[in-house]
Amino acid sequence: MISVFISKALGFVTNNETLTRGMVGAKMQFEFGDEWSGLSKTAIFKAGHITRAVIQEQWDGNICTIPSEVLEKPGEALLVGLYGTDADKTLIIPTVWISIGAIKDGADPDADASTNGTLPVWAQIQRRL
Repeated sequence: MISVFISKALGFVTNNETLTRGMVGAKMQFEFGDEWSGLSKTAIFKAGHITRAVIQEQWDGNICTIPSEVLEKPGEALLVGLYGTDADKTLIIPTVWISIGAIKDGADPDADASTNGTLPVWAQIQRRL
Protein backbone atom coordinates (compact mmCIF):
# COMPACT_ATOMS: atom_id res chain seq x y z
CA MET A 1 0.00 0.00 0.00
CA ILE A 2 1.15 3.51 -0.73
CA SER A 3 1.90 5.47 2.45
CA VAL A 4 2.25 9.23 2.73
CA PHE A 5 3.33 11.26 5.75
CA ILE A 6 1.89 14.78 5.99
CA SER A 7 3.68 17.42 8.06
CA LYS A 8 2.10 20.87 7.91
CA ALA A 9 1.87 21.72 4.19
CA LEU A 10 4.38 19.12 2.96
CA GLY A 11 3.89 15.46 2.24
CA PHE A 12 6.39 12.66 1.70
CA VAL A 13 5.86 9.23 0.19
CA THR A 14 7.13 6.71 2.74
CA ASN A 15 6.09 3.58 0.82
CA ASN A 16 5.21 3.38 -2.84
CA GLU A 17 3.87 0.77 -5.23
CA THR A 18 3.11 0.51 -8.92
CA LEU A 19 -0.25 1.83 -10.08
CA THR A 20 -1.61 0.69 -13.46
CA ARG A 21 -4.27 1.92 -15.83
CA GLY A 22 -7.58 0.35 -14.98
CA MET A 23 -6.85 -0.40 -11.32
CA VAL A 24 -9.85 -0.32 -9.02
CA GLY A 25 -9.63 -0.30 -5.24
CA ALA A 26 -5.99 0.84 -4.87
CA LYS A 27 -5.40 2.25 -1.39
CA MET A 28 -3.32 5.05 0.09
CA GLN A 29 -2.57 5.42 3.79
CA PHE A 30 -1.95 8.81 5.36
CA GLU A 31 -0.06 9.64 8.52
CA PHE A 32 -0.35 13.15 9.91
CA GLY A 33 1.79 15.43 12.05
CA ASP A 34 0.34 16.96 15.21
CA GLU A 35 -0.73 20.17 13.43
CA TRP A 36 -3.45 18.13 11.64
CA SER A 37 -5.04 16.99 14.90
CA GLY A 38 -8.75 17.84 15.06
CA LEU A 39 -8.99 18.91 11.41
CA SER A 40 -11.37 17.40 8.88
CA LYS A 41 -9.29 16.09 6.00
CA THR A 42 -9.94 15.86 2.27
CA ALA A 43 -7.64 14.08 -0.19
CA ILE A 44 -7.47 15.45 -3.73
CA PHE A 45 -6.18 13.10 -6.44
CA LYS A 46 -5.11 14.47 -9.82
CA ALA A 47 -3.82 12.89 -13.02
CA GLY A 48 -3.76 15.00 -16.17
CA HIS A 49 -7.08 16.81 -16.49
CA ILE A 50 -8.93 14.55 -14.04
CA THR A 51 -9.28 15.60 -10.40
CA ARG A 52 -11.27 13.79 -7.73
CA ALA A 53 -11.76 14.64 -4.05
CA VAL A 54 -12.35 12.08 -1.29
CA ILE A 55 -13.62 13.41 2.04
CA GLN A 56 -12.39 11.84 5.27
CA GLU A 57 -15.82 10.33 5.99
CA GLN A 58 -15.26 8.04 2.99
CA TRP A 59 -11.91 6.78 4.31
CA ASP A 60 -11.35 3.70 6.44
CA GLY A 61 -9.45 5.26 9.33
CA ASN A 62 -6.44 6.87 7.64
CA ILE A 63 -6.75 4.68 4.52
CA CYS A 64 -8.28 6.21 1.42
CA THR A 65 -9.28 4.43 -1.79
CA ILE A 66 -7.72 6.10 -4.84
CA PRO A 67 -10.53 7.02 -7.28
CA SER A 68 -10.26 4.77 -10.32
CA GLU A 69 -11.01 7.72 -12.63
CA VAL A 70 -7.55 9.17 -11.99
CA LEU A 71 -5.93 5.87 -13.01
CA GLU A 72 -7.35 5.80 -16.53
CA LYS A 73 -4.47 7.22 -18.57
CA PRO A 74 -1.04 5.57 -18.56
CA GLY A 75 1.94 7.89 -18.48
CA GLU A 76 0.18 10.57 -16.44
CA ALA A 77 1.71 11.48 -13.09
CA LEU A 78 -0.58 10.81 -10.15
CA LEU A 79 -0.58 13.66 -7.68
CA VAL A 80 -2.24 13.84 -4.28
CA GLY A 81 -2.82 16.84 -2.08
CA LEU A 82 -4.72 17.26 1.15
CA TYR A 83 -6.43 20.05 2.94
CA GLY A 84 -7.67 20.36 6.46
CA THR A 85 -10.60 22.43 7.68
CA ASP A 86 -11.73 23.31 11.18
CA ALA A 87 -15.22 22.87 12.64
CA ASP A 88 -16.37 26.09 10.91
CA LYS A 89 -15.18 24.70 7.54
CA THR A 90 -12.42 27.30 7.41
CA LEU A 91 -9.42 26.16 5.39
CA ILE A 92 -6.53 25.78 7.81
CA ILE A 93 -3.84 23.78 5.98
CA PRO A 94 -3.57 22.96 2.26
CA THR A 95 -0.60 20.87 1.18
CA VAL A 96 1.50 21.20 -1.91
CA TRP A 97 0.96 18.46 -4.52
CA ILE A 98 2.76 15.21 -3.72
CA SER A 99 3.96 13.17 -6.71
CA ILE A 100 3.15 9.47 -6.36
CA GLY A 101 4.61 8.56 -9.76
CA ALA A 102 3.55 7.74 -13.28
CA ILE A 103 0.60 5.49 -13.96
CA LYS A 104 1.84 2.41 -15.81
CA ASP A 105 0.08 0.75 -18.73
CA GLY A 106 -1.72 -2.35 -17.49
CA ALA A 107 -2.68 -5.52 -19.30
CA ASP A 108 -5.67 -4.94 -21.54
CA PRO A 109 -7.81 -7.91 -22.60
CA ASP A 110 -9.26 -5.87 -25.47
CA ALA A 111 -5.80 -5.81 -27.06
CA ASP A 112 -5.57 -9.63 -27.14
CA ALA A 113 -4.39 -10.46 -30.66
CA SER A 114 -5.38 -14.12 -30.23
CA THR A 115 -9.05 -13.19 -30.63
CA ASN A 116 -8.45 -12.53 -34.36
CA GLY A 117 -10.95 -9.73 -34.60
CA THR A 118 -13.65 -11.65 -32.79
CA LEU A 119 -15.18 -10.74 -29.47
CA PRO A 120 -12.80 -9.62 -26.69
CA VAL A 121 -11.75 -12.45 -24.35
CA TRP A 122 -14.08 -11.29 -21.56
CA ALA A 123 -17.03 -11.31 -23.96
CA GLN A 124 -16.12 -14.77 -25.26
CA ILE A 125 -16.10 -16.15 -21.72
CA GLN A 126 -19.36 -14.39 -20.92
CA ARG A 127 -20.93 -15.87 -24.08
CA ARG A 128 -20.09 -19.40 -22.88
CA LEU A 129 -21.99 -18.90 -19.62
